[in-house]
Amino acid sequence: MSEITLHVSSGSGVRHRVRVLEKKLGDGFTQRAAEGLNNVAMKYDAVWKGLSAEEAAGLLQFFRDRAGTEPFTVTSLPEPLNTRKWICKDWSEVWVSAKRRNVQAVFEEDFSL
Repeated sequence: MSEITLHVSSGSGVRHRVRVLEKKLGDGFTQRAAEGLNNVAMKYDAVWKGLSAEEAAGLLQFFRDRAGTEPFTVTSLPEPLNTRKWICKDWSEVWVSAKRRNVQAVFEEDFSL
């Protein structure tokens, strides 16, 4: 499995997404149930600031090569995030200067086998 070893910058963080099946019933009652076995998934907002143009290009190519379908790990994240599998379907690059770039990406926890 592929991995990212580049350390993320401050400003990175975790969001939790819960998938719930919900049915509205009469008299204002609602019935809810977890959608599937892994209905609580994490999203990680990763930020890399001040990368060299070459580092940014390598990171962006890593995301393009996996095309949002191939899971990977990020060994530089804190425990237990560094052992989870992720996919990335959303990333961006900001040109800070001629030689420096900021990269942002949204990692989604992957539960595939």
